[in-house]
Amino acid sequence: MQEGKGYINEVAERAGVAVGMVLRIGLELVSGFGDGLRQGMKGCEEGEAPKEASEETPREEESSG
Repeated sequence: MQEGKGYINEVAERAGVAVGMVLRIGLELVSGFGDGLRQGMKGCEEGEAPKEASEETPREEESSG
C-alpha cells in the first residue's frame, strides 16, 4: 500500500509542476494582452488610429474607387 501512495504523490507532484508551467505561460500571455490593451487605449485617448486600422483604410478606398 505504501508503494501506491508514493506513486500517487510522485504523479501529483509532476502534475503540479506541469500546472505551474501552464499557469506561468498563461500569465505571460495575459500580461502581453494587458500591455497591448493599454497601448490601444492610450492611442484612442490621443486620437491616434491603431496601426492595423490605418493600413486597412487605403485598401478599402482603393477597392471602392
